[in-house]
Order: sequence, then structure tokens, then C-alpha cells
Amino acid sequence: MNTQQLQCFLYVADRLSFTKAADDLYLSVPTVTHHIKSLEEELNTKLFFRTRQIVRLTEAGTIFYEDAKEIFNKIMFTQQRLQDIAKQELKFLTIGCSSNYELEELTDAVTAIHQEFPRLRCPFTITDPFTLRHLFESGQLHLILSSYTASKDIKDCSFQKIKTFQNYALVPPEHKLWEKAEITLEELKGHCIITLHPRLIPFYTDQKLQKYLLFHVQDHADLICENEAVSMLMAKCGYGVCVLPDILIPSDLKDLKVLPIRDVQKLDYGITFRHNNMEQQIQYFLDYFK
Repeated sequence: MNTQQLQCFLYVADRLSFTKAADDLYLSVPTVTHHIKSLEEELNTKLFFRTRQIVRLTEAGTIFYEDAKEIFNKIMFTQQRLQDIAKQELKFLTIGCSSNYELEELTDAVTAIHQEFPRLRCPFTITDPFTLRHLFESGQLHLILSSYTASKDIKDCSFQKIKTFQNYALVPPEHKLWEKAEITLEELKGHCIITLHPRLIPFYTDQKLQKYLLFHVQDHADLICENEAVSMLMAKCGYGVCVLPDILIPSDLKDLKVLPIRDVQKLDYGITFRHNNMEQQIQYFLDYFK
């Protein structure tokens, strides 16, 4: 089935005339007839009832008409989009991160790169660190934002630091720790800790905090959540203390107090990119954060 077959079918169906369809398509009647016949053979059904005096759609032709119209229009729309992209010479810089809140780090940079490269588009992918890594390694992402820990062993890549980040304890107003300005891991003992899934913890914590969280969950009724949004919701609802890195905490967070955890290390956060793909727009993006 091809576009010319579909077009001939639609023209004949709309005009109920092979002659008028041929005239409007600037084709010969035998050519239109050939396309209709080949389409019918491919579908193994008659689409038109035809005599010398009349042309009308069969029941199968009537059913096929709407589908054929939708298929043909989608093909035409897709072809037009691709042609427009080719004419505009659009380029794409695909970027991945693991949280909506990380997008706050990128607003100014993306604004600047859009002004410098008006024909550049920056599609974003937001997913977990494991999937980000897979997409990056398979070439589907140009850049990923992550901790150094998450990307340090990816081959043929470099890491450009943007900032350091640290982990915080998020507590609701009624919690015993609310009056604190900062806390230690020792002060978390005995409290229900709300944390990310263990498979995600290594990407966001130093080794000391990793061990603490993994051992703490074995001895207490801690809550394990699939993402940071659920973790913060559980803390707001009074289930316990949420432990998260600041890169996953919104700047306008309400109803929770953010307490630094004093005795854990800060970690590097930045951009991972390939050595062999230093196009002008990628270099510009990296330079923006220097």
C-alpha cells in the first residue's frame, strides 16, 4: 500500500468517477484503474462496484474510506514536517535529568543557547538515573545532568562540575526535630526515615549515608519511595523524616523544614558529555556553566 494508491482511492471515492479522479490527479484513467486494482488485490477485497453508468463504494470500501483518509493525511503531515525541518536545518541537543526540579538549573542556560542558536531545539528526558545512563550510552542523549557518582565509569566521557550538593532531612512542623537548625545521623535514630529506593541511593549519597540508610531500614519501619515527590508527600503527611539531596528538592518547598545533615559529605553534580561529540552548541552549553 502506497500513497498514490491511497490518493487514487480517495479521489475516486469522493467523486464516484474514475474519469474525474484521473483529470484532477493529472493521470490517465488506466493509471488510476491500475492503482485501485492493485490496492484491492493487496487488501483482498473489492472497494468499488463499477458499471458503465455508475461507480459506488462497496461495504468494504465504505469502511476502508475513513481509515485510508486518516492514513493518507498522517503521511502527508509527516512528510511536511520533515520537509519543514530540512528547510529550517533544525538541530537538536537532547538533555536528560532525573527530576523536574533540576530543570531550574537549566533555565538560563537554555535561554542563552536558544538566543545563540535559534534553530536549535532542546528536548528533555526526565527519568531515573539507570534509564538516563542507558539512553546516554546508546547515543539517544547528548548530555545528562547527574552526580559524578552516577557517570564516573561511563567510557569515553567527561564530567563537568556545576556545583556540589548535599543531603537534607525534611521534617513537618509537628515533628520533634522541627526546632533544629541542622542535625546529625545520630539524631535520626529512632525516627521513621522516608527515603528513595535502595537502587537509587548510591547515585545521591556518600558511602557513609548509604550504609546508614541501608542498615537503618533493616531495624526500623522506614518508608521506601520510588521518587522524591512521593517521599516529600509522605513527610508532609507526618509519616517521618524525608532524606533527599538538594538537587531533588524544589526551591519553593512548603510545609517542610529543610535541615542540613552535618556529618555527611557533599558530592559533585554536573554535566556528562562525550569526548567525540563536541559540536559548537554542546561546547557553548558547557561553557555557559564554567
